[in-house]
Amino acid sequence: CFQALYRLPRFSQNSKFVRVCVMYADLLEDPLYFFKFALDHEIGTSLAMMYQAYAIVLERAHNFAECEDIIQLGINRNASPVQKLTTQLSQFRQRMSQRQERDGEEAAPPSENQRARVALGSLSTGGRLPSSRPTHSD
Repeated sequence: CFQALYRLPRFSQNSKFVRVCVMYADLLEDPLYFFKFALDHEIGTSLAMMYQAYAIVLERAHNFAECEDIIQLGINRNASPVQKLTTQLSQFRQRMSQRQERDGEEAAPPSENQRARVALGSLSTGGRLPSSRPTHSD
Protein backbone atom coordinates (compact mmCIF):
# COMPACT_ATOMS: atom_id res chain seq x y z
CA CYS A 1 0.00 0.00 0.00
CA PHE A 2 2.74 2.45 1.01
CA GLN A 3 4.81 1.74 -2.10
CA ALA A 4 1.87 2.46 -4.35
CA LEU A 5 0.91 5.70 -2.61
CA TYR A 6 4.17 7.48 -1.87
CA ARG A 7 4.89 7.97 -5.58
CA LEU A 8 1.68 9.91 -6.09
CA PRO A 9 2.20 13.67 -5.60
CA ARG A 10 -1.15 14.11 -3.89
CA PHE A 11 -0.08 11.68 -1.14
CA SER A 12 3.62 12.39 -0.75
CA GLN A 13 2.93 15.80 0.86
CA ASN A 14 -0.45 14.96 2.40
CA SER A 15 -0.37 15.50 6.17
CA LYS A 16 -2.61 12.50 6.91
CA PHE A 17 -0.47 10.19 4.79
CA VAL A 18 2.73 11.54 6.32
CA ARG A 19 1.29 11.14 9.84
CA VAL A 20 0.57 7.47 9.10
CA CYS A 21 4.11 7.10 7.73
CA VAL A 22 5.57 8.58 10.92
CA MET A 23 3.46 6.23 13.05
CA TYR A 24 4.61 3.33 10.87
CA ALA A 25 8.25 4.36 11.30
CA ASP A 26 7.76 4.31 15.07
CA LEU A 27 6.92 0.60 14.82
CA LEU A 28 10.06 -0.29 12.86
CA GLU A 29 13.18 -1.74 14.40
CA ASP A 30 15.27 0.80 12.48
CA PRO A 31 13.18 3.95 11.94
CA LEU A 32 16.26 5.85 10.71
CA TYR A 33 16.21 3.79 7.52
CA PHE A 34 12.61 4.84 6.89
CA PHE A 35 13.28 8.54 7.45
CA LYS A 36 16.29 8.50 5.14
CA PHE A 37 14.14 6.78 2.52
CA ALA A 38 11.34 9.31 3.01
CA LEU A 39 13.60 12.32 2.54
CA ASP A 40 15.36 10.73 -0.43
CA HIS A 41 11.96 10.21 -2.07
CA GLU A 42 10.56 13.64 -1.10
CA ILE A 43 7.91 12.20 1.23
CA GLY A 44 6.63 14.81 3.64
CA THR A 45 9.41 17.26 2.90
CA SER A 46 7.02 20.22 2.99
CA LEU A 47 5.71 19.24 6.44
CA ALA A 48 7.39 20.01 9.76
CA MET A 49 6.13 16.78 11.33
CA MET A 50 8.45 14.71 9.14
CA TYR A 51 11.53 16.64 10.25
CA GLN A 52 10.34 16.70 13.87
CA ALA A 53 9.86 12.93 14.00
CA TYR A 54 13.16 12.27 12.24
CA ALA A 55 14.99 14.57 14.67
CA ILE A 56 13.45 12.82 17.68
CA VAL A 57 14.68 9.45 16.41
CA LEU A 58 18.15 10.87 15.78
CA GLU A 59 18.33 12.43 19.23
CA ARG A 60 17.28 9.16 20.87
CA ALA A 61 20.08 7.48 18.93
CA HIS A 62 22.52 10.13 20.29
CA ASN A 63 23.20 11.36 16.77
CA PHE A 64 23.09 14.96 17.89
CA ALA A 65 24.87 16.63 14.97
CA GLU A 66 22.58 15.04 12.39
CA CYS A 67 19.56 15.81 14.58
CA GLU A 68 20.31 19.51 14.46
CA ASP A 69 21.01 19.29 10.71
CA ILE A 70 17.61 17.68 10.06
CA ILE A 71 15.73 20.33 12.01
CA GLN A 72 17.69 23.03 10.19
CA LEU A 73 16.94 21.35 6.86
CA GLY A 74 13.22 21.56 7.60
CA ILE A 75 13.56 25.23 8.52
CA ASN A 76 15.55 25.94 5.35
CA ARG A 77 12.88 24.21 3.28
CA ASN A 78 10.22 26.26 5.08
CA ALA A 79 8.36 23.11 6.13
CA SER A 80 4.94 23.94 7.49
CA PRO A 81 4.45 25.04 10.20
CA VAL A 82 8.03 26.27 10.38
CA GLN A 83 7.49 27.74 13.87
CA LYS A 84 7.30 24.21 15.27
CA LEU A 85 10.75 23.51 13.87
CA THR A 86 12.26 26.73 15.17
CA THR A 87 10.86 25.93 18.62
CA GLN A 88 12.18 22.38 18.41
CA LEU A 89 15.61 23.64 17.38
CA SER A 90 15.71 26.08 20.29
CA GLN A 91 14.68 23.37 22.75
CA PHE A 92 17.20 20.92 21.27
CA ARG A 93 20.03 23.44 21.59
CA GLN A 94 19.04 24.10 25.19
CA ARG A 95 19.15 20.35 25.95
CA MET A 96 22.55 20.09 24.30
CA SER A 97 23.86 23.00 26.32
CA GLN A 98 22.62 21.38 29.53
CA ARG A 99 24.19 18.09 28.45
CA GLN A 100 27.55 19.77 27.84
CA GLU A 101 27.42 21.48 31.22
CA ARG A 102 26.51 18.21 32.94
CA ASP A 103 29.14 16.21 31.07
CA GLY A 104 31.71 18.93 31.69
CA GLU A 105 31.09 18.79 35.43
CA GLU A 106 31.42 15.00 35.47
CA ALA A 107 34.57 15.04 33.38
CA ALA A 108 36.26 17.99 35.09
CA PRO A 109 39.24 17.07 37.24
CA PRO A 110 38.71 17.65 40.94
CA SER A 111 39.96 20.93 42.38
CA GLU A 112 42.82 21.06 44.91
CA ASN A 113 40.32 21.48 47.72
CA GLN A 114 38.30 18.47 46.54
CA ARG A 115 41.47 16.33 46.27
CA ALA A 116 42.51 17.31 49.80
CA ARG A 117 39.08 16.42 51.16
CA VAL A 118 39.16 13.04 49.48
CA ALA A 119 42.67 12.34 50.74
CA LEU A 120 41.92 13.47 54.29
CA GLY A 121 38.49 11.83 54.30
CA SER A 122 40.07 8.40 54.62
CA LEU A 123 41.80 9.51 57.84
CA SER A 124 38.58 10.39 59.58
CA THR A 125 37.52 8.06 62.38
CA GLY A 126 34.38 9.43 63.85
CA GLY A 127 35.62 12.98 63.76
CA ARG A 128 38.83 12.25 65.69
CA LEU A 129 42.18 11.36 64.29
CA PRO A 130 43.97 8.47 65.96
CA SER A 131 46.87 9.56 68.11
CA SER A 132 49.87 7.71 69.46
CA ARG A 133 50.44 10.31 72.18
CA PRO A 134 49.77 9.30 75.73
CA THR A 135 46.70 10.81 77.27
CA HIS A 136 46.75 12.47 80.66
CA SER A 137 44.03 11.63 83.05
CA ASP A 138 43.72 13.94 85.99
